[in-house]
Amino acid sequence: ERILNPLLYPLALSAQATHPTLIIMEDGAPSHIHHYHNQLWEQLGLEKLMWLVNSPDLNPIETIWSEMK
Repeated sequence: ERILNPLLYPLALSAQATHPTLIIMEDGAPSHIHHYHNQLWEQLGLEKLMWLVNSPDLNPIETIWSEMK
């Protein structure tokens, strides 16, 4: 609650306002499956996509990291 309410919630609202079709992608980390965390996405009406496999070729951020290097 200390992080989600003051930091993540306003960031998610801002991102949703500029990208209405925003989809959240998360791995199975304990913080990502906590009920409070999931309630936040539901309250905002954001779709959540679970990271099905831990594979760099299926992780969209990996292409960005390679470009940044």
